[in-house]
Amino acid sequence: LRDPRGGRGRVRCDPGGGPAGAAPAGAAPAGAAPAAAAPRAAAPTPEQQAAVERAEEEDMLADAANDRGTDVPRRDPEEVALELLKSELGARPIGE
Repeated sequence: LRDPRGGRGRVRCDPGGGPAGAAPAGAAPAGAAPAAAAPRAAAPTPEQQAAVERAEEEDMLADAANDRGTDVPRRDPEEVALELLKSELGARPIGE
């Protein structure tokens, strides 16, 4: 990791909820050989992943349906994009 002022730094990430700088309760002393990693939870099956994605999609659709009650009229996205090109970049339609 580089400091914006040109220095170098290190970042260490220790999972856990203990106070910053405190070693976890079962931590080995510095310089000790690392112990075998704890077994990780199995990756979700494709069916589980699909179910999670469907639930997230349903939540997003429900949120979008609730947001439709605003007083702001819906604008054509292409029209908005053309206005932005014209105002920000000075773009003009071909032929003008």
